[in-house]
Amino acid sequence: MPPVQTPSSSDVRLVNEPSFSVIGLAAKTNNEDETSTSRSRLGQLWRNFMAESDNRIPGTPDRSVIYCVYTEYETDENGPYKAILGRAVTGKIEVPHDLERIDIDGAQYLVFRALDRNPESVRDAWSRVHQYFRENPDRQRAFTADFDRYGPSGVDLYVAVR
Repeated sequence: MPPVQTPSSSDVRLVNEPSFSVIGLAAKTNNEDETSTSRSRLGQLWRNFMAESDNRIPGTPDRSVIYCVYTEYETDENGPYKAILGRAVTGKIEVPHDLERIDIDGAQYLVFRALDRNPESVRDAWSRVHQYFRENPDRQRAFTADFDRYGPSGVDLYVAVR
């Protein structure tokens, strides 16, 4: 496996993202479990979302974009957190049984790009995120809500910062 490359300043951009809401399927996990095939929950979350939950999201969500929101961090990137895989929604919408809604406050994010939509590419991008913060201790993560945005042109990882 090739070494993880540190993102250069041109690979990372700072943005102010407005607030938005996502309805989707949720699972509690942690990064250690996600490195194990037998304990990983995100792969199953994707399979269940695509097979059963995506069509149950009410309203008129943008079907060209899927969000994987990481929230309710118990500590930091080493502790448990909740992942919600879903679509952005607007307005007051009744949430279907077995799905959850998260309202994400507007915030500043560092945005990292995955090479493609392949799960391995997204994992590699998250490795670059962790490396970036280890090498840039002056930049602090907020651990409020981070998200992957799977859009028509690829995958961007939004990491909330203070």
